[in-house]
Formats: sequence, C-alpha cells, structure tokens
Amino acid sequence: MGVDDLAARTDTGGARHSRRLAEVRAIAREVALRAADIRADSRRNAAIAQELCRTLAEQRARLRAAFTVIAEQRQARRRSPG
Repeated sequence: MGVDDLAARTDTGGARHSRRLAEVRAIAREVALRAADIRADSRRNAAIAQELCRTLAEQRARLRAAFTVIAEQRQARRRSPG
C-alpha cells in the first residue's frame, strides 16, 4: 500500500470504502452461509435419490418375480390337457 493509498483511506472516501468493505464482507458471509445450506440440501437430495433408486430396484425385482410366476402359471395351463 503506497502513501497515496493510505492518504486516500483517511479522507471521507476512506470511510465510504470501509463501509462498502463491511457491506461486501457481510454479503460474502451470507453467500457462504447460503452455499453451506445448498450443499446440505444437495446431500439430503442425494440421500433421497439413493433411497428412491433402492426402492425402485426392489419393486422391479418383485415385479419380475410376479411376472415370472404369472408366466409359469400360463405355461402350466397351456400344457395341461383340458
């Protein structure tokens, strides 16, 4: 920081800059907090998505088993004399 920069900070412009710097820092803190919230939401959403995928996989397995049983029953009916 040069002498001219230091002099600029001591005049009324410096007070304006300090106030603006405080505002920017406050905004930065708020943005950081929001980013943390977004990351937490993302982790929750990822956990929900994983649970949904697991549940859907289980349902697909149950449906496959049910369709297999139905197909076997149909084949048995077709083979039986009747």
